[in-house]
Amino acid sequence: MDKVQDAAALLLRRLVALWTPRPLLRDVHERPETFLLSWFGPIGVSALFYGTLAERHTGHHEIFVHTTLAVTPSVLVHGLSTAPLSAWLQHREPERTQQEETTP
Repeated sequence: MDKVQDAAALLLRRLVALWTPRPLLRDVHERPETFLLSWFGPIGVSALFYGTLAERHTGHHEIFVHTTLAVTPSVLVHGLSTAPLSAWLQHREPERTQQEETTP
């Protein structure tokens, strides 16, 4: 059960972080853009920074090893999903442009 909770936390934390303030940001971006921003958030860079910082402060090299082991699958999953999700967003763009042109 702990692995399921860990996976859910890794996958859902950015979604929650960007969808919670979404009512305040509706003029900035629409739902598909909010989804992409929450999926491709820069958490991996922060994790590497804090992993390195923790290793320097504690002297335990294992911290950095575990950090990179957590970040690497994330980079692979997000890297592989870039092309299909970008194509999906691009497919929606003509639909959005048409709606903006017809709205008075």
